[in-house]
Formats: sequence, C-alpha cells, structure tokens
Amino acid sequence: MIACVIHGARELKIENRPEPPHPQDGEVLVRFGAGGICGSDLHYYHEGGILDFKIREPLVLGHEVAGEVVEIGPGVTKVSVGQRVAVNPLRSCLRCVYCLSGRPNLCLNRRFFGSAARFPHVQGMFAELFIASEAQCVTIPELTPFRRIDIGPILTGQFSLGDASSAFELASDRSKAMKVSLVASA
Repeated sequence: MIACVIHGARELKIENRPEPPHPQDGEVLVRFGAGGICGSDLHYYHEGGILDFKIREPLVLGHEVAGEVVEIGPGVTKVSVGQRVAVNPLRSCLRCVYCLSGRPNLCLNRRFFGSAARFPHVQGMFAELFIASEAQCVTIPELTPFRRIDIGPILTGQFSLGDASSAFELASDRSKAMKVSLVASA
C-alpha cells in the first residue's frame, strides 16, 4: 500500500509500506477516503518539525482524515464494516485518571496521529489503510444536510494520495491556496 511519508524538511516521498496488521481489541482498520493538509503537515514539510518536535524517523503525515471501515477488531460495537467515519487524531490511553473520569481529551498519555511529539513517532493517516481505535471514529451518515454547502471557494484543490508532493507544493502557496486535500488514489 502507498503512504505519504516525510523524512525531513522537503523530503516528502510516496512509499510502498506493508499493510497494517489485523485490528486488535477495540480497533478498526480504515481505508483512506480523503484528508486535508493542515498547518502542522506543512511545518513538517518545510521545516522538518514543529518547534521542538523534529522528525527523527520517517513519519506518515496526516491527521484530518475520513475513510471507510474495512475490518473491525474484537469488542468493537459502535462502528461496522462499510461505515464511513471521520477519525479524531487524538488517541487517548483510556487508563489514566482523566480518561477514566470521562475526559479523554485531557489524557496524560495522549498521542496524535502524524506527530513527531513522541519517539517513536505516531504514524499518521495519509496511507491507503491505517488502524484507529473505535473511540476515535465518528460515523458519517450517508446523506448529511451539510452536503448543501458549497465548499468550492474554500477547497482549492484535490490530489490523489500518490500525488501528495504536488498537493503539498500548492498548499504551501498561500497566495493560491486556502485548503488542499488528498483523496484516495484511483
């Protein structure tokens, strides 16, 4: 499967990577559908990091992503195969005092997809397939009333995952781009 991998400043590569393992307890396997290139992705692309969070190993970028569930692990009850989901990039430990008190957003051991804040880095979601926890997935109804909104003026361009380099170049030029997204390769 292909993935959008940053190795250092301006060292973005489309690489073949092994498919993820089968999902474990409480996890789901998601097929990439679309994702936006955000400011932190651009910092990794241009500067090789964000403040003190420098790339120390190849990092799959991406944390503004939606896709389709293709496999579920044991114990998964809230999403099913075939459902479209938006994926929260925050992965909470579900064991610390904050998680156990119902505030996983304050998790003491939180990790973010596509982040070099920890080592080993937490790989992102700009890959054809990725693993997420069920808790990170928010289902997207087939027909949402939000589809009536014209996002054309905001969405500058869409590129296939395999053409991520062109997408990052356009997203880097704020005189030409507002929001650029990657979409599943044909």
